Amino acid sequence: MRNVKHYSANHGNCSIGQNWRLLCTISVSLLFPGGAFAAGEPFFLEASGTESATWNFPLSGSFLVVTPYTATALAGAKADGTTGSSYGIPVPGTKLTYTPPNIWTPGTVVAGDNASGTLGSTSSGSTVIQGNHTGPNVAGYNTATVSCTANINVAPGGSASFFGNARDPYPFQMQDLSPIPAGTLLSFSLTLPAAGNSLTPIGSLGNWSVTYASYIADIDTSDVDTFYAANPALLYSLTLSDSSAGYAVSFVPGAPSGFPVTFSKTQSQIEAAVLAAVQGGLSSDLTAVSGEIDVSGHTSATIGAEGDIFVAGSIPEPSTFALLGLGTLSLLAYDRRRRQAKA
Repeated sequence: MRNVKHYSANHGNCSIGQNWRLLCTISVSLLFPGGAFAAGEPFFLEASGTESATWNFPLSGSFLVVTPYTATALAGAKADGTTGSSYGIPVPGTKLTYTPPNIWTPGTVVAGDNASGTLGSTSSGSTVIQGNHTGPNVAGYNTATVSCTANINVAPGGSASFFGNARDPYPFQMQDLSPIPAGTLLSFSLTLPAAGNSLTPIGSLGNWSVTYASYIADIDTSDVDTFYAANPALLYSLTLSDSSAGYAVSFVPGAPSGFPVTFSKTQSQIEAAVLAAVQGGLSSDLTAVSGEIDVSGHTSATIGAEGDIFVAGSIPEPSTFALLGLGTLSLLAYDRRRRQAKA
């Protein structure tokens, strides 16, 4: 069990039939927000994931290297209803280029935003996409690391939120544009690095979520808009989240038509392993998802990786705390009188 200094409706000795106790518990939660998130205390969230694609092809052909590889990043900050100047504006860029015969040049795509509210709340953060290539000039593997950070500081009576989004497709096609030979597999994996993740509990006054997803389509493109216009099929999605209910993990395996997929672990195994890692503070790198896709017979295949981050929080007005305190005392007094009457 994680150590969070707050109380909420699902803590303590409460039952559905004892509504006065349930209300009392909620009042205590708001009287002492404390824990991981309170007025005037900044909340920081950092999420990072590295998605890699490795290909294995017969000696009778070779893959066509399409360059440059592009990506698009977005960011959006909001504080006390005020949005940042770059809110939701797509930032396209190049994450990786290839110059024959063997020169790979990594690139970085960055989007950032910040906002300041009229009540004193602030929000800021960024989305960063970093491309890389390892191994032989063609028969190696491409990686894309998506890193998102979010900082919110909420004033009493205020609110703040931040979102980030990253999209980066990688295309695969035969050099002679012929159908991909039988037995050709693309191996994929998603790694959550310990050094790039600070997934702290947010407490009862906010929530956050981080989603990693991959899609696949029978199309040859490095352009984000073209890829999503082709209505790609889901390969998988993994969502981590936190709220007053605690941490949660949801994994959805895809079943793209024409692309047989094999995952190395079952849905329940993936969810259990990721949840345990997040609860334990992600002390070491975690290969959260891995598997293989059979791309045999297709003329092309593009895998698109996507990452999302969202964090939001709000703090009631100081007068609300006082009124709730009076309500709590009244409820306790009522309960005392009721027990005395029964004695």
